[in-house]
Amino acid sequence: DVLLAVDDVDVTSENIERVLSCIPGPTQVKLTLETADVDHRGGPRDSSTVHKMKASPPVSQLVRLLWGEDTAELQMAIGHIPHIVMYLSLKLDSTSLQEEEEILYQYPMSEASCQLKGVRGIFLTLCDMLENVTGGQIISSSLLLGKHLVHVGYWKEHNNLLVVGLPAERVPLLSLQTVVGDVVRTLKVMYGSLDK
Repeated sequence: DVLLAVDDVDVTSENIERVLSCIPGPTQVKLTLETADVDHRGGPRDSSTVHKMKASPPVSQLVRLLWGEDTAELQMAIGHIPHIVMYLSLKLDSTSLQEEEEILYQYPMSEASCQLKGVRGIFLTLCDMLENVTGGQIISSSLLLGKHLVHVGYWKEHNNLLVVGLPAERVPLLSLQTVVGDVVRTLKVMYGSLDK
């Protein structure tokens, strides 16, 4: 048998490692195999009798997202779910909050994410207040946006704050800090620092 595709993404000896790296740990995947018929002497039959068992459902959202294929379609599919990544400066005065100067980075630009962007002052205040008043550091908070419970994770780096807001039904609160830590490590490996 020959492996042709994983989750409907064609694989070769050159890209198999990349495809497999897109699979998030133990999960169910669809394998597409090619089986060559064998005649009664044990040898392969004519190549025209090779059967390809390949269906054509859509590519999994995970692989599509990581490969950057059809991202517009994917963003439309999850655009109504509140989620955001923001990198905010902690070194600005209150007037700049209206001008959005403290937003160094934001993703995505959707209607649902705008709700979270609109309350970014709360995230900045929580971070600043907790550290100044109690000496503690904020790790996460939760808020209800419409019918969606959103968990927000924080990562302070020098004078900036990384804020990751994800829907509770997708990422449990206990997993959020791990997700935020993994994002930070990935960005530091890719770019050298969060600021870059």
